[in-house]
Amino acid sequence: KISKKKKKYFLENNKKKIVIFAHSFFDSPHVYGNFLFPDFYEWLLFLSKVAKKSNFDWYIKPHPNYDDNSEIILDKFIKDHSEIKKLDRDAPILDLVKQGMYAALTVYGSCASELPYLGIKVVNADRNNPHSAYNFSFNPKNLNEYEEIILNLDKKKLNFKFNELYEFHYMNQFYFHNRFLF
Repeated sequence: KISKKKKKYFLENNKKKIVIFAHSFFDSPHVYGNFLFPDFYEWLLFLSKVAKKSNFDWYIKPHPNYDDNSEIILDKFIKDHSEIKKLDRDAPILDLVKQGMYAALTVYGSCASELPYLGIKVVNADRNNPHSAYNFSFNPKNLNEYEEIILNLDKKKLNFKFNELYEFHYMNQFYFHNRFLF
């Protein structure tokens, strides 16, 4: 028999796990207008400060399409900020959920419209993100609210109906791409 032992991604402790879904450092950070930070690196610096104040375990998942330069920057960041641990870029989302991912942080990533379906709380750092009109993820308006939401995630609840997720995905994937008839 071949044993297919699942890789463990998180430390074994009683702390809730927060995963930062990193963006490429060379993507346009303000594609949807100004977000709460000047760029993705400043976003990570802010999160490292918040991590030190929290009772959560913090992890970062590199973007699956990271280029070598983004990987170098992220590795240096992790070396300088040991409060955040790096996950494999190919770590399966369902494995992370099954192993205890509690919440996710993104600027405007698609995880904000995917993870709530699996019961994961998501906090965006861009109030102009593609899903900001919906209630399935948190959309803070300023840095103080952003930090407050993250530090109190265990007390925060999202009240949404799954129809919101379905509507968002229909509008995002079909309606606005003129493929709904083809």
